[in-house]
Amino acid sequence: MVGEGDGPVIVLLHQTPWSMVQYAEVQACLAERGVRSLAIDTPGYGMSDMPEGHPTIEQYADNLIPVLDRLGLDRVIVAGHHTGAAIAASFAARHPERTAGLLMHGTPLYTAEERATRLAAPHRTRDLSADGSHLSEYYAYIRNYAGANPRTEITANWSTITWWLSGVADVAHEAVYEHDLAADLRAIRAPTMIFSDAKDTLHENDLRAAALAPWFGYTQFSEEGAHAMMIDPARWARLAATFVGAVADGSAPAGK
Repeated sequence: MVGEGDGPVIVLLHQTPWSMVQYAEVQACLAERGVRSLAIDTPGYGMSDMPEGHPTIEQYADNLIPVLDRLGLDRVIVAGHHTGAAIAASFAARHPERTAGLLMHGTPLYTAEERATRLAAPHRTRDLSADGSHLSEYYAYIRNYAGANPRTEITANWSTITWWLSGVADVAHEAVYEHDLAADLRAIRAPTMIFSDAKDTLHENDLRAAALAPWFGYTQFSEEGAHAMMIDPARWARLAATFVGAVADGSAPAGK
């Protein structure tokens, strides 16, 4: 847990194949604004143990309950990026009594046909190269995708490390593509905010998700791609803190 204050805790769930390090600078910025935050590794990523079998998004969501119970957290705002957004939405749908609010950034709301296509096209291979180029090539891919600047180089470095640490099995991506997120989103009644990036592959999915309920808020975070939040953590924290404050004072709209 990072930060001090009396308001609701925001639980931060990372994209795949990252880890909770995605939110390291975000958490510091949230703390400066008086917001308490908790970042959690998705099982099998970061320094966490690989779960047995083939975990589902529902199981990832339910896995948060013992963590919250152990820390004595009754109701939280649950936030996630990409895979983390799917887990956060599932948590909000399955555990409304524990959910004060929901924040999704890059919402993987796919049709059944889109999910089947994604399952048939796995993410990048982790095959070893004798000269180590498997790492340099991935680093270059992330750096070129996000644009060349010092913040991008930090992001590309962490992305490469967490991608390699996640191992061969891409279980969380598979869980996303096998999950019907639309059913979760239609069940949610908690105050909900969606952030989006114009060049993110999930931008249209975010717009699709925002249209599902009249109380779902929407903010375009950037004109860039999926790594924009790591490049500008202070802005992400400012917008998230505004949402946390609206949930805390009851001004954030919710469903009935």
